[in-house]
Amino acid sequence: MFDFLRRNRKKVSDITALANTFADQDNVLADNKNAITLYEKAAANNDPDALLMLGLYYGTGKYVEKDEVKALDYYKKASELGNTMAMYNLAYCYHMGIGTNRNYTNAINWYKRAADAGEVSAAINLGMMYMSDCGASGKYEQGYEYIRQAADKGNTQAFVLLATFTMTGKGCVKDEKKAFDLFMKAALLKNEAAQYNLYNCYLDGIGTKKSNSKAVIWLKKSAEAGYLPAMEQLADNYCEGKNGFHISYHKALKLYESAVRKGSIYSVEKLAESYREGIFTEQNPELADKYQELAEQYADSRKQGEIV
Repeated sequence: MFDFLRRNRKKVSDITALANTFADQDNVLADNKNAITLYEKAAANNDPDALLMLGLYYGTGKYVEKDEVKALDYYKKASELGNTMAMYNLAYCYHMGIGTNRNYTNAINWYKRAADAGEVSAAINLGMMYMSDCGASGKYEQGYEYIRQAADKGNTQAFVLLATFTMTGKGCVKDEKKAFDLFMKAALLKNEAAQYNLYNCYLDGIGTKKSNSKAVIWLKKSAEAGYLPAMEQLADNYCEGKNGFHISYHKALKLYESAVRKGSIYSVEKLAESYREGIFTEQNPELADKYQELAEQYADSRKQGEIV
């Protein structure tokens, strides 16, 4: 939320600049109530940065009562005054139906304006809307170009998305070698999803020569970085002794337990099954019931959007 302050101190009005000082959580003078009062004064004079900050406060519910409708209104006003981050937030609200009904046409319009003004996150979201037919059917080439625009600015998430689409030829010419190179570029920049994709590329020989040893290296890197699919896969490999791994029930158990703490329904179910049947742990009906109950709780939470 407060990264905006650090990037824009010299661009705002004197009142907003003072409010930023109070709002900055790294500052010993942090006083968010005072900051909000000052933002409100600046917003009354149509300061777009102050309007954005008030939208962030009300949208997150930090230090004020959460009010998504009010946040949307602040984003609208700031967007109309040219604030590109507000444009992105406004588009996201329309996209996800936050503070308003979903409106893909408005979402695309504001994502496009923000992306064309240089907001990388807006370019990615706009590209994904085009790629997913979400209010923009059949515009895969445009989607690919917006994601490439984000990649040109060094965004590793965009590298991974470009690689994924290049692998299948969606919105571009299919090229597995180019896709592999994009995954490698992002992986070297410590993108965990890219590291996991390299594991699959080396394992199956996609865009490169098969190499179990290299696959093992990248899977471990991704799992150690906390990427959930990699943690689950690594646990499975230890459990089953496959894909270049020797069986290690101890390592598998630790990985499944770590994945559970990150919200993995798959890992909860694996543990419940193992404790019930004694697959890679000793049988323990009490723990099996505990994990089964947790699996059901996770499933309910996911339906409600609480676990992503």
